Amino acid sequence: MSVSANTTRTPAAKKQRTGSSPSNTMYPLEFNVINKWPHIQYNNPYTQPQMTMSKFSVAVAYQCINARGGIAHGIKTELHFGNNQIAKCPSTSVGQVFSSFGGTKQMHDIDEIKDELMKNGPVVSTSFCPTDAFLSTNSIGKSDNSIQSDILIVGWKQLASGEVWIVQPLYHNGGLTSQVVYVAMGQFGIDDCCLAPKSNLENKPWQSGPYYDANMTGVENVWQTWPVIESFVDSIDALFKEIGTVVSLGTLTEAPTITVRDENKIAHSKKATLNSVKWEPERRQYKLKFTFIK
Repeated sequence: MSVSANTTRTPAAKKQRTGSSPSNTMYPLEFNVINKWPHIQYNNPYTQPQMTMSKFSVAVAYQCINARGGIAHGIKTELHFGNNQIAKCPSTSVGQVFSSFGGTKQMHDIDEIKDELMKNGPVVSTSFCPTDAFLSTNSIGKSDNSIQSDILIVGWKQLASGEVWIVQPLYHNGGLTSQVVYVAMGQFGIDDCCLAPKSNLENKPWQSGPYYDANMTGVENVWQTWPVIESFVDSIDALFKEIGTVVSLGTLTEAPTITVRDENKIAHSKKATLNSVKWEPERRQYKLKFTFIK
């Protein structure tokens, strides 16, 4: 696996800006990922000022991953990367975390950052160097180990004073979500270098098991809206090893809850009850009937 992330702290040279002032007219005056994807959570894991700088970077990277996992999943995620996993993570930078998910994108231009935000979700600035004066007047926080901090950009806004990035606070007090902060575009190097994962995270699980993976080719865009789904399989051994339930053919002794997933995009999943297992002599296959849980 190739690593393309720039994990240094030196701001990269910026590309020549294109488009009309104050922003390219192809973009709206305001955008926030939470308005487009209201089910996502981008404040988890919680960052704390006493974290070492490397763990701080890892936590912010996973904030981005968790938010984009919610986008891939399409509904609020049940699984996420939390602080316990942060403590055990061997990575020490945002780029290393993203590379472990399949690679890293770099953005050095305001329009590139906007495009990424609108299409794929939050990005992480790795070039943000706020001053003490800025930190003292904004509820943005900082690591005790350094002023320069990786930070999550979640959108932008046009103010009377100019365009600003909407950023998540660097840490949260008592697990409560702090109010977002505005940072002027170009201020403190915030948009000199931004990173995002290359992966769309559609092949990561975002709901807990047990799992049943089915081939949803041809119905991949509609099956999650159905109340019931039926699936035919040659063997039920793997299924019942997964769910650990004894079955009597025709009707289950109990209706276990199972997560049905698209085997080609396992992030696309939905909880269901397995209501029946029936042998179909004409097809010489088992028919499984799942009823989705609303």
